[in-house]
Amino acid sequence: MAIVSFENNFIFVKTKKVAGTSVEGLLRTFCGSRDIITPFTPRDEVEQIDRGLPPQNYAKVRENELKFNDLIADGHLEDAIDFLGKMPKKLNNHARAKKLKAFVGSEFWQNSFTFSIERHPYSFIASKLNFNTRNYNSCTDTISKQPNLSQKLQAKIDAGILPNMGNSSWYRDEDGAILVDRVLLYENLEEELTEVLQRLGLEASAVESMPEFKSLRRFTVDDAKAIFTENQLECIYNAFRETFDTFGYES
Repeated sequence: MAIVSFENNFIFVKTKKVAGTSVEGLLRTFCGSRDIITPFTPRDEVEQIDRGLPPQNYAKVRENELKFNDLIADGHLEDAIDFLGKMPKKLNNHARAKKLKAFVGSEFWQNSFTFSIERHPYSFIASKLNFNTRNYNSCTDTISKQPNLSQKLQAKIDAGILPNMGNSSWYRDEDGAILVDRVLLYENLEEELTEVLQRLGLEASAVESMPEFKSLRRFTVDDAKAIFTENQLECIYNAFRETFDTFGYES
């Protein structure tokens, strides 16, 4: 998901498994009628729609947004997933910074505060492997057992796709340059998000009541080290060396 706020001059580039849905749930409270709010996964939209904070201005046809909201309100979450996937959109969930910049134009991008979130690669990979969107929306999600996560990771390593699982391409360009003004660290999220809201002139104390989503399990770096083998941890380090170096994460 992404938020483009013309009213408060900020753009949030959402990455994955970094409490981004919680951050967006908070940011929605500051959005005006012209702002673009791309949708959450349907299960997480239930409360937002009940609160009068639905996604908006992301679809090419306004009626499709309303139908999506109705499917969620009626409890048809899997149908909502399928409908959302087929819906023509101006912007989609997890839109990358490069696409957002092209969409809003260079002038608004430069005049806005742009930010995203990153996380230690070890805990990020554990969290990502543990999550299944369709199971989550059907409320059949369960905590994966540690051996399953290790097996899942090994399958990604063997397939050569581990480097493609990261978040950096959402806020970097093809040459590796960071496109946003600030990348918040998941590990210090409340403190750093408070600083962002203060910079934007918004109510910083709102961070204290930030909503929680997808809280099945919060994996830590120590959790990941206990789950994965030494060789697997080394593979994560090699795949995400740029993230370790840029943000000072320890291996």
